[in-house]
Amino acid sequence: MNKGSERESLLEKLGCLVKRTTPEGSEVSVEEATQAAERCAANVLRAVRAHIGTLELLLVWPNCH
Repeated sequence: MNKGSERESLLEKLGCLVKRTTPEGSEVSVEEATQAAERCAANVLRAVRAHIGTLELLLVWPNCH
């Protein structure tokens, strides 16, 4: 199993349905869209933390208001 599929397997075990997609142009409720956006933001923050080791740099980044 490669590193990417191991990560996807772990995320699915944690409840993140990484393989679930919504067909383009389909309608979703505001609640579903909000939840998807929250998961997306959390995944981005996890990726940043994994890459640079901390999220503290985001808080002190110059001109980031």
